[in-house]
Amino acid sequence: TSSSSSSSYANIDGGRGVEKSADSSTETSAVVMQRGIEHPQRMAGIAAGVPGEIIKFVAADANNAAAAGSQQQHRLGVIVPFRDSPNPTSQGADRTQNLNEFVPFMSTFLSKAGVSFEIIVAEQTQGRVFNKGAMFNAGYVLAHHRVDYIVLHDVDQVPENPSNTYAYPNRPKHLCAASSQWNYRPSYGQMVGGAIIMQNEHYEKVNGFSNYYWGWGQEDDDFYFRLSNSGFMQSGDRLPPAVGRYRALSHKRVKDLDVTPMFKRQRKHLDATIHGRKIPEEGLRTLEFKLVGDPRYDAPKGCVRYLVDLKLPWMPRTLDETPPPGY
Repeated sequence: TSSSSSSSYANIDGGRGVEKSADSSTETSAVVMQRGIEHPQRMAGIAAGVPGEIIKFVAADANNAAAAGSQQQHRLGVIVPFRDSPNPTSQGADRTQNLNEFVPFMSTFLSKAGVSFEIIVAEQTQGRVFNKGAMFNAGYVLAHHRVDYIVLHDVDQVPENPSNTYAYPNRPKHLCAASSQWNYRPSYGQMVGGAIIMQNEHYEKVNGFSNYYWGWGQEDDDFYFRLSNSGFMQSGDRLPPAVGRYRALSHKRVKDLDVTPMFKRQRKHLDATIHGRKIPEEGLRTLEFKLVGDPRYDAPKGCVRYLVDLKLPWMPRTLDETPPPGY
């Protein structure tokens, strides 16, 4: 759970795509990466780092990209933002139960589909309001040099139809088109939450998720407009509801998170994005964070789980806070 000691996690440098502070002198070492329900040893491009170093996104170099493109089989990164906490700032109660169900389910589902994959859990430390978009970005930073496409996946949604194959997409595609959470009603037009799949280059083109949205909601809507303003999310960029059926995993939900001062202030930011007044300069490329301890491969078995300590200009502790002027 999120209360685990820091010694259970690790700061890693992927060798490619992770920027660390200049004073690092850590040597490359082998770690065991769990690839879904497989567990081969992964040595190339992964180094044990020193906990506490600032990590930023760095694009993979051209040689590495060419090598990845020459592989016969694509590799999927299932990125899951996570925190388990009864605090109402993030709908966080019972999330460990969700994760313990999600990981083995997805490992079996994707293996049956013939997909090469790994599940990356980006867990936010306690003490600040949850930031789902920043956790998606952190998970991508930690995994993008090992995979060539990703699915941004909520921990409480699992697919029901095996025709939903999680295959390598030509364009971003929204997978969670009809969830039991809403009685399988088709998703609204701007919906990209639950599960959305895309190539690495698509995610980088839109600068990932915004890091602006704290607490519940609106980060997915902002991401939709980042995609649509870049020519994505057109007709056909969503699975049909019969194929994109998902079962929602149970957890405690908190009411009235859309009437807090923070939510209202963030709505103004979203409106600026919708109407093109806000250029998405912040996001994947402006994220900074540290990792706490060693990565976990047994919590639950079948994923790699990182404890992420965000380092952003403004990091609220309660839903009553609003950003300082100019933020």
